Amino acid sequence: MGRTRRSADEVCHLFLLEPDGRLAPDEEARLKSTLAEFSTFSYRVETQATIAARLADKNRSKIDGKFKGIHKNLFELSGGNVRALIVHAEASQILRLLCDDAALRSDVSNTDLTALRARKLEESAFDDNVRIYLKQKPKVNQNIKATALSSENAKFFYFNNGLTMTCDRLDYPTNTSGPIITLENVQVVNGGQTLHALFEALTTDQNAISPIELLCRVYETKDRELSSRIAERTNSQSPVATRDIHSIDIEQITLEREFEALGLFYERKKAQYADKPADKRIDAEKCGQVYLAFYEEMPLEAKNRKGIIFGTKYDTIFSSTPNAEKLLLPFELFNEIEALRARNASGRRAWLAYASYHILFALKKVAEKKKVAFTYGNRAKISALLGKATTAVRKARETERGTLISADEEFADVLYFKQKKAVDQIAALI
Repeated sequence: MGRTRRSADEVCHLFLLEPDGRLAPDEEARLKSTLAEFSTFSYRVETQATIAARLADKNRSKIDGKFKGIHKNLFELSGGNVRALIVHAEASQILRLLCDDAALRSDVSNTDLTALRARKLEESAFDDNVRIYLKQKPKVNQNIKATALSSENAKFFYFNNGLTMTCDRLDYPTNTSGPIITLENVQVVNGGQTLHALFEALTTDQNAISPIELLCRVYETKDRELSSRIAERTNSQSPVATRDIHSIDIEQITLEREFEALGLFYERKKAQYADKPADKRIDAEKCGQVYLAFYEEMPLEAKNRKGIIFGTKYDTIFSSTPNAEKLLLPFELFNEIEALRARNASGRRAWLAYASYHILFALKKVAEKKKVAFTYGNRAKISALLGKATTAVRKARETERGTLISADEEFADVLYFKQKKAVDQIAALI
């Protein structure tokens, strides 16, 4: 429930969460009847997607700008609460539209690529894009840039899937050759890789960009749930990891805000905060791994089956997580274990290189036996039990090694810690 002001006649807003954004007719009738006697109450029905969008919008910069289409090569389709415009445009026009200079974004007549080259892309225009651009790493990004710089760059339009943008409002003159399209609060939801690769090509050779043209799809809608679905379903140029699809979920955005309040940077998307100090970055996938090893007692899966984190175990890990501190507890404990491994994993203790998640699992079991509650406030108490946990893992490993050697069989740490019996043997010793 939210309040718009503090006074004798303050207005209260009731927010209701429904999967499809609607109440059943009889439910809505009862609600209206109940609230009828309260003139200061109003209500709004929300979905997870619309709430996630509100959270995302809170710290987002509003990007407005203009770009020029080519000839009369555009097509519009409207229906319900959305307008779709498909338009043919020069790549330089789109790069200017999305640059970090507000004045240049609206200056359609400015075709000076030198001025554009001196700018950067406005990264907040890509907040709704499910991918984070990894400079020069994925092969697809390198190929896009190489094509832009090649002798075939004039055919770029035919080689590329184009890009998709959403906005709150779009406007353009009809029956005009080279129409100027005005966009308010624009977001690139698909095509971030293409645009970043093209901007890199621009900085390498600005003349190479001039002949490049793009197919642009622009959706005008203020329906945040629809925007999220467009972002999810238009990403097909290269495979999108399940993690990236979930990066715009309400649970992920909420966690990012909670970690932010703790002075930490939660990476919903891979390398989202690559420019921040490493010790302040909290990777979503790593959170999932330590959650599995600690709370779910699944160290084997935590290390060797990471795919289930954003697959079959997603709801268990993230939807059931009440706050960032629940994830931060095993995350920091695991970092301590990794520091131990880095210092000691050699010689007779080389086995530590394979056992980090098993030690985290053992630490949970020891704390559980000592009746230490799994709260972040008890982190120091749980950390103090690390020696006992490590000893349990060492003894289980030594027992299995001795058994196999006695039977004239080979023993390898890398194989032992990939077997379910390692988990059972460790638990039996605690």
